[in-house]
Amino acid sequence: MACNPQPLLTQVSMSIPDFTDYQNKLYTLFEDNYINNNIYFNGIKIIFKSHPQVNSKSETFWHITSTKDSSGNRLPDFARYHTIMWIKYITDICVTNASICSKIWMKKQNGRNRVLIMCDSINYLVVLEDRKSYYLFVTAYPVNRSHTKNKLLNEYTKCKNRLH
Repeated sequence: MACNPQPLLTQVSMSIPDFTDYQNKLYTLFEDNYINNNIYFNGIKIIFKSHPQVNSKSETFWHITSTKDSSGNRLPDFARYHTIMWIKYITDICVTNASICSKIWMKKQNGRNRVLIMCDSINYLVVLEDRKSYYLFVTAYPVNRSHTKNKLLNEYTKCKNRLH
């Protein structure tokens, strides 16, 4: 079953003369909505790191708008650009309707507890790290590969089965 309403894709005017201007406009959206604004998961604030910076932009921004190539370099990913505003949608709409459209589970990674939130209806994942008094935003991305989705669903099922 789908969450309603479905989130919109982020559209930055294509009349922007060059790619750097396009990225700057997108970064302003990111900064206004995540760095300079409060969003919450289960009533607890989510913190988005603004440092370190790469090319005068938060490394978090680069992480959620790009993918790694085979040599480990980060390359722009327009699917990620267009879904940058879905993070808030997941924490607001999907979590509220968790039994309908999302799966939420915990995972230990690097000695820390992570919360994974996957919205089934839009195939999007948000990863937060539990820091007791707040959540640290780790990453978010569209789950557009079937093997990635299957891996996440298997992880969710194993976690759910351990709890029962």
